[in-house]
Amino acid sequence: MKVLRKIVVFLSAILFIFAFVSCDPVTENSGNTEIVDDESVDENSGQENPAAGDSGNANPATENPATENPTTEEPAAEGSGNENPAADAPATNTAYKVLHYKQNADDDEYTLADTDNLTGTTAAQTSAEAKSYEHFTAGSVTQAAIAADGSTQVKIYYTREIITYTIDLAGGTLGDLSENFTLSGRYGKSIQALENPTRPNYKFSGWNTTNGTIPTTLEESATYTALWTTLSGITITIAPNSEISVEHEEDDSSIIFIAAEGFTNYSWLIDGLAAASVTGASISQDGTVLTIQKSKFNQGVVYPVTLSATKNGIPYGTQISMILDEIN
Repeated sequence: MKVLRKIVVFLSAILFIFAFVSCDPVTENSGNTEIVDDESVDENSGQENPAAGDSGNANPATENPATENPTTEEPAAEGSGNENPAADAPATNTAYKVLHYKQNADDDEYTLADTDNLTGTTAAQTSAEAKSYEHFTAGSVTQAAIAADGSTQVKIYYTREIITYTIDLAGGTLGDLSENFTLSGRYGKSIQALENPTRPNYKFSGWNTTNGTIPTTLEESATYTALWTTLSGITITIAPNSEISVEHEEDDSSIIFIAAEGFTNYSWLIDGLAAASVTGASISQDGTVLTIQKSKFNQGVVYPVTLSATKNGIPYGTQISMILDEIN
């Protein structure tokens, strides 16, 4: 009987506990039991506690602010990375080049002489300036917009000065030329060296330059004059068409002209004057011989001597040029 009584008491206890649990409604919130009445549960449908509706995410600070804060999203979309006005300003150190071309001396082409590497503001105009080259003249300078990629080039062209040499033969001849002439060309152009001019009874001594030559490169416009010295000794030139043949001799002090015989009325003139009246000159009695004393005549001066005579009443003549360089 005692055993049966204990079993009954045990079963009664279990029934009591079961009945108690079945009659008490509860809600679960993250593992914490809260006692509420049935009416409260039905009216709120489990939404009375927002924290309970987060399904265990009780701390909203761990969410992505970018998806929860519309104020943060809007500036990010509108700015697109261009929030800094300075980033949109054109570059102020964009490279460009200024190329300086000099005209060639021997043709019409141009050759690059210098390059200036400059910088400026993108899309702004270049600031190219011409250089100063002696004997060159700069052409117009056309500015250009500065490209962002640094490819901009401004080209300036320089023409060469025209150089002129004036050649003064000073009484001489050069080929077919017997008067002054000119040689012209661009600065720096090479020219052919001139042959030496000639002059009767004179020796060419060079040009009026330091070394007596004319530059073979056109450098500075100038006049070049031939310099002459009298030939060494005495020079006698008898015209080839002379009608009276004349021979000449000389010694240390005098020059002797001897005319052919067979003529009459011999007459000698020196520089247009009768020889008999010229100091230092004398004529033989028959008129065939003219003697000149060297010391009485100036060095380096050309003296024209004329002889005339008649034969059978017909006049004949001879032209002679005499020059003295050295007097013994």
